[in-house]
Amino acid sequence: MKRTTLFAALVLANAWQTGIFAGIPEPDAILYGQILIDGVAVGADAEVTIIARRDSDGNEIARYVMGENADACDSYVLRIPLELLVEVSSTQRTDTLLVGQTVSIYTCEAQSPESLVDALPIDDRGAVIYRDLGSRIPCDFNGDGRVSLVDHASFVKCMSSQGAAGGQCLAAFDEDDDGLITLADFAFFQRSFAPN
Repeated sequence: MKRTTLFAALVLANAWQTGIFAGIPEPDAILYGQILIDGVAVGADAEVTIIARRDSDGNEIARYVMGENADACDSYVLRIPLELLVEVSSTQRTDTLLVGQTVSIYTCEAQSPESLVDALPIDDRGAVIYRDLGSRIPCDFNGDGRVSLVDHASFVKCMSSQGAAGGQCLAAFDEDDDGLITLADFAFFQRSFAPN
């Protein structure tokens, strides 16, 4: 018993000195819903792939091909793997998300290139989130169904962080799909704005 305790203490002391990776798996987040193309829900037989990428570096963390899970019927289901970093010096695995990070969702029809359709923060471990993709209201950053002053404040913040504008900013405000938030996008925002 004393040897086991001594051995465990030595291993822990060595780990403390070397800054060993301390990632702890968290309950996965589940993202599910329907895919809408031109306002019409696609079925399980559609050649559509849904891809989740970590917003910070673009690494793919989840993928779902419509129809691959018969229980999902005409819906998509993405399992977003989460982890918790115990030590500040730890590095995050490339195929996981940390709670609070943003996941960017892309769709890909048949042989077409990927298209960014949404971005959202995963704020809770084990979260189950219903989100239809392709049906968003343009410029509705917070997803409340209207373009308001709250969305305007987000637009200003996204536009001012031009080089660092992440997937959530681009998904909400880059209406001309040039990869930037510009005055052309602001003109579109103004036409969408409903100040109530």
